[in-house]
Amino acid sequence: MKKTSLFILFVLVGAQLFAQAEEKSDLSFAKLSINYTNDYVFMGRTDSLKAPYLTPSLAYFHKSGLFAKGSFSYLTSSGQNRIDLSVLSMGYDADAKNFYGGGSLSAYFFNQDSYAVPSAMVGFLNGYLGYDFKFFELATDASLGLSDELDVFAGIEVLRTFYIFKNHILVSPSIYINAGSQNYYNEYYSTRSSQITQGGGYGKGSGKGNQGGGVTSQTSQVKVEEVSKFQVLDYEFSMNITFKSGPLRLVFIPIYAIPVNASTVKVGEDIVFEEILDNVFYWSAGVGYIFK
Repeated sequence: MKKTSLFILFVLVGAQLFAQAEEKSDLSFAKLSINYTNDYVFMGRTDSLKAPYLTPSLAYFHKSGLFAKGSFSYLTSSGQNRIDLSVLSMGYDADAKNFYGGGSLSAYFFNQDSYAVPSAMVGFLNGYLGYDFKFFELATDASLGLSDELDVFAGIEVLRTFYIFKNHILVSPSIYINAGSQNYYNEYYSTRSSQITQGGGYGKGSGKGNQGGGVTSQTSQVKVEEVSKFQVLDYEFSMNITFKSGPLRLVFIPIYAIPVNASTVKVGEDIVFEEILDNVFYWSAGVGYIFK
C-alpha cells in the first residue's frame, strides 16, 4: 500500500515535470527506434547471468519540450526469450543560453522472472541540470527510485561533443560518477539474483535455489547490509557516437564501468559474504527514424 501510494504521488508530480527530450527541434516530431544492449548494467552492477536486451521504442516530442515515450525490452538470452521490461516515460526539457535542464518520470514493468539488478523498481523520477562551457559540458542529476523502499541517487558528468563531417557525425566522450542508496538491492538479492539462487528458480515470488543444494531465499532470510547508506556506486567512461543523415539516426555507445563499495550480503544467521564487483565493458547500438 505504501509503495502504491508513493507511486501515485510520483505520477501526479510527474504530470508537472515531464522531461529530457532526446533531440531539440523547432517542430514537433515522432521517433521510432530499435536498440540492442549486450547486457543490463545498473550503477555498475550486473547479474551473474547476462541480460541482453533488444528494445523497440516509440516517442513523441512536442516543440514545447514535452515528450512521451513507450518501449519494451526483449530478453534474448538462450532459454529466456521473453519481454523482460516495459517502460512508459513522460518528460519536459528546457534550455536558456548555456543552461539546460529538465525532469522525467518513468514507470517500470519488469517480468516477474526478471533477474535484472533494478527489477524490484516500479518507478523512477529524475531531474537534471547542465551548463555548456563551450570547451566542455558539466551536468548533474538527482533521482528517486521506487521499490519496497525509496532510493535516492545523484550523478555528475563531464562531457565534450565533437562535430565531424558537417555535423553528420557527433562524438561525445564523457565521464560519469553515480552515487546513491541501495534499498532495491534487498528484493533483488532475496528473490532475483542468480548469485543467490545459483541460476535456478530466480524471479519474484519463486525465491528458490538449485535443486542441488543452492541457497534458498524461501527458507533463509537474505539481507544486504547498509542499503540506506548514500555512497558512490560506480565510475563510468563512455563514448556516444551518433551518425545523422536526414531523418535517419545510427548510434553506438561503448561504456566501461568501474563499480565501487561492494555490499555485504547476509543469508540466514551463518552465511555472510561480500558481493563480487568486477569492472564491466558493455555497449549499446541502435537505429532510429524521425517523423516530422
